[in-house]
Amino acid sequence: MELEQETITKPIYEKKLFHDVDKKFIQKKQDQDIDLIIAHWGQFSPRQSGLMETVRDLIHAENRIPGVLAGLVVYNMPKGGISDGDIDLQAHDWAFRDANVHMVHYRETSSAAQLKPRVFMVHGTPETCLKSELSDDGWKGASFTSSLERVQKDDATICLSKRHYYMWKPFDNNNRLHYAPKGVDLNEYSPMGARMDLNGTPAITYGEVWRVMLKDPLMTFYGISEYAKRNPEVKFHPFGIGNWFRIWNVLVSSCDFQFLLGKNHIASIQQYPCNWYRGSHILISPVMTGEPSRVQKEAMACGCPVIAWDTDNFEDSHATLKAKPFDPFDMADKIEQLWGAILDDHPRVRQLARQTAEQYYNIEATAKVVVDVCRQVVNGDYD
Repeated sequence: MELEQETITKPIYEKKLFHDVDKKFIQKKQDQDIDLIIAHWGQFSPRQSGLMETVRDLIHAENRIPGVLAGLVVYNMPKGGISDGDIDLQAHDWAFRDANVHMVHYRETSSAAQLKPRVFMVHGTPETCLKSELSDDGWKGASFTSSLERVQKDDATICLSKRHYYMWKPFDNNNRLHYAPKGVDLNEYSPMGARMDLNGTPAITYGEVWRVMLKDPLMTFYGISEYAKRNPEVKFHPFGIGNWFRIWNVLVSSCDFQFLLGKNHIASIQQYPCNWYRGSHILISPVMTGEPSRVQKEAMACGCPVIAWDTDNFEDSHATLKAKPFDPFDMADKIEQLWGAILDDHPRVRQLARQTAEQYYNIEATAKVVVDVCRQVVNGDYD
């Protein structure tokens, strides 16, 4: 009986072997009793996928909560295994053996789709998921269908904006849809640190991962072009292009947009985008739906003010200024207005951007909601 009692009172990291998990991963929690172990199932695409970066930030924040141990498990595990830089990336058998809740982030994580209890985090809205499914080749790209099934079948679903919550709510037959305010790691994305040397007064940047219709900088070129008629010293530093270099080079070189580009021309996806945010005077993030992208949040956390479209009916976006939707002339007006404020008091403008991120875009707030939902699921509060 004494032996049995001793086993029960031991922390879970001692009670279970964890023999295949990076030691650093466990050492972070060695003085705590663990009651919640979350296996996050997703895709391995560091610095190329905003989804993965959000999950990584979330895992770090969850591991700062007492009693919680969270790790990332991916269906496309790197061939070289786990490096010291990926201390939260765990082997599949850790998740199968030790996790008491599984959070699915990606449609191809078939292993996690069969495990219970299971929470789904939906990172897109129905219209973006439906567009993806209609554009992809058959069932392999079933973003909308698989998301719909997860919302209706999983123990709980979490979405990361009020707009997302509104648009998925009609599919929530079991009343298990939750909203968690999407944040970023404010320690990683900080005003302090190295910065890119970007030319132009102002130096304007765009950092979305370019996607046709949803996130592309075409209208930004038009807006900055209009502003350049008033201030020819402006330079544009767009980055984030992953594909379609050829068509964008043709577009820019064959029209009057060529003179707008800064010394980096059109840049690819950047491993350290915070350096670009710190080096820019202004970031423009005209996401068509009006919801704040991860780039907007990262930039503001780094102290870079943001201009976005005024298409947010749900108060998700807290950009510095908002331009009339799809109006390059009003975008030019907003650039002029923001540049005037920067010339008057640049440190104050950057401070306000950081304060906005601290108030609305903190990953710690996201983690608190996620952990609360997971604990409800594990404790059987939905049964």
